[in-house]
Amino acid sequence: MSAQDLLIAHGEKALVLLVAAACGYGLYGTFTNPAIRPTDISMEKINDMVGTVERERGSQPPPVLKAPSNYLDDMLARWAVQLPSSKYYASLSAATDVGPPDIRSSQYYIYEIHPPKLAVIDNIGNLDLTITLPASQRTTDVRISDAPSKTWSLEGRADNKAQWLGLRIEFRVGAGMWQPFTGKEVKGGLLPLKEGATSVTVNMPTVEPWQRHYFRARLIAKATGLPLDQMKSNDQQQTILVSQGTYPNQDLDWAKLQHQIGDVVTGDKAVLGKFQSGSKEGAFVDQLKAGELLYTSNDSVDVNVLATDSIRFVFDKVNQDFQNPANSGATILLSKYLRDPRAQEKNAGKWMDPPHAFKLAPGEGLGGDVDIQDQFGDKKLKVRENLMTSYVLTEVKTGVKRVIYYELYPQSRPMGGRSKDLKLNTKEIDTEVAILTNTKTGKVLELPRCERLNKPNKPLSVFYPDFAGTLYNETDEFKKNPARFKQNDLQPKEPLAHEPGTGPLEDLRKRTNDPLKRTDTVYYELPDGRLVYWEDVNNRMVVIVREGSEAAADKEAADKEAADKAAAEAAAKAAEEAKAAADAPKETKPAPK
Repeated sequence: MSAQDLLIAHGEKALVLLVAAACGYGLYGTFTNPAIRPTDISMEKINDMVGTVERERGSQPPPVLKAPSNYLDDMLARWAVQLPSSKYYASLSAATDVGPPDIRSSQYYIYEIHPPKLAVIDNIGNLDLTITLPASQRTTDVRISDAPSKTWSLEGRADNKAQWLGLRIEFRVGAGMWQPFTGKEVKGGLLPLKEGATSVTVNMPTVEPWQRHYFRARLIAKATGLPLDQMKSNDQQQTILVSQGTYPNQDLDWAKLQHQIGDVVTGDKAVLGKFQSGSKEGAFVDQLKAGELLYTSNDSVDVNVLATDSIRFVFDKVNQDFQNPANSGATILLSKYLRDPRAQEKNAGKWMDPPHAFKLAPGEGLGGDVDIQDQFGDKKLKVRENLMTSYVLTEVKTGVKRVIYYELYPQSRPMGGRSKDLKLNTKEIDTEVAILTNTKTGKVLELPRCERLNKPNKPLSVFYPDFAGTLYNETDEFKKNPARFKQNDLQPKEPLAHEPGTGPLEDLRKRTNDPLKRTDTVYYELPDGRLVYWEDVNNRMVVIVREGSEAAADKEAADKEAADKAAAEAAAKAAEEAKAAADAPKETKPAPK
């Protein structure tokens, strides 16, 4: 057999054997060559790598899918378009024009966040705060909304959504700092909102009895908002513009707005300044999804209430120790709110009348078990009542300065004329102060002695602290109504002076657009919230009681008390007239002859 025939007959077999031998040699080298094996590896490192992959995969947000377009409605709408017909051949007539193509990649929406409204009620030891959420008012423009939850859809491109998340609630006592509200349902001042809620009521115990407590709240929402701190992309999907309160432009030109915003970075700063920039930090950040930002409303109007307690006491007079003045004591008048055990209503009751007088020497505790008149039955009978407190008399100080009031009055200017400046005058007296220490908390309480306060009869003057009439007998006022009794600090906060064109008056003028809320001289902001200024157009002194201030609350309480008193007097008069009519002798007609 020739070599050619041998190659033809067995060449393929020989080639297969060579390939098999090469593969076997390669496998043998793979198993026996130590240089190809990995070094510095172990099962612990492998497990760490696997764990890292699983954590990274688990921390990624879920994919956000676009809502599917409603192809059926779109197709039906297109089929409903009546196409023009012509008697000419289509090749000889103009092409059918169904309008320019829609080249929009996104469009803007406006979401308005309004502050809630608050109301607070004192329940003697507890405070009930009711928060009313803002009702939706926007109905005219479908691209503007203030609803609790709103979703806008741009067909086939993007969905934009805004939604309320919760409330941030704060309070302060007197002139103290704002701090988070504390209550059963409120953690760290934050209250999540339930879907469909229109109002919520939260409760907190009184922090400091007989001190005014102030409250405020703001609404927190999330939205797929347009980022205002970076350039807008051509296919921007998040296009909600969020406004604190009502957006000022009623008749909005959307094309003009889009041009003014531009790419955000080079946009009109005045227009962009009307919207919030949003944040990815703060309360409820854990509820954000991809593309969403946090937004807040303005603070609500402050509300306040004088927090009460079931026991109240005042320093009536000094018990002099002439031989050792350092051991002089104090007579403390104490009253307690007693609940009627026979009444069905839980808080029905009244203040003890008259208050009990405790004569204390330094080191003696205030209160104890006392036999008092039966307040709800026979006054001739005695009942035992627990009037114990945690206070101990420490000492009685004499010759202490006490500011009775600050007086503001108009004073003629050096150049004369009708224009005037406001003058501040301080009225001080020397008094005694009882120092009491709370044995539970260690807090020291300074009680000024009750005085007969007088203020001049000056109709053009404004006083702070103020009281009705020209004479205020603190002891008598306490006995009349311990809950409504007011005794100010030894040194009330002084009225704050502001230069014209600055401060709260200027803010109020801009907010109300009132040209008469301006002055050309120094004006004053009183600690109770009143603004006193000289109005230079009509040359008059004006006092503004700001909404939500202590002065507004006092005025509301005084008006209610006066109305209740008038109603009670009218009812009593009507009852007397009815009784007199019933007791009057009836006229008798003579018998017919």
